Amino acid sequence: MQGGRKDGTNSLGSRAEAELPSPEFDVSQLIDSFARMGLSAKQMVHTFNTSIEVFMDVITPTSAGVFEANYYKTTLQEHKGLLTSDQSLFDDSRTRAMVTSLLNKRRFQKEFGKAMRAMGAVGVKTVGQIRTNCRAVNAQ
Repeated sequence: MQGGRKDGTNSLGSRAEAELPSPEFDVSQLIDSFARMGLSAKQMVHTFNTSIEVFMDVITPTSAGVFEANYYKTTLQEHKGLLTSDQSLFDDSRTRAMVTSLLNKRRFQKEFGKAMRAMGAVGVKTVGQIRTNCRAVNAQ
């Protein structure tokens, strides 16, 4: 995420839920959702699968890179994906090659960086504050 981004001073969970793609979305719904934000299917695959990795590392910490390979090589191939949307990205012919390309760690890191920069440019605010602590509104 680029530094110096403005954050709002009021957050609503309902608004976030309305704007974020559901973990139950199929590939067509995911592609449409990300396209409305100006992101490609390739960017979607790299950002979406990384969020799953972060979530899983909180549950079952692993050494760097181990989760990616194991998750893609076994879990998804056995149709045991954590989220419907994750499994759908692996199963769908439009995105499967992108998902399996993530097994190459160097490629994953390069593409992830590009995708996160693109995602960070979505919905940039012109009104708000640059927070000193990202978890809290600045004291007045």
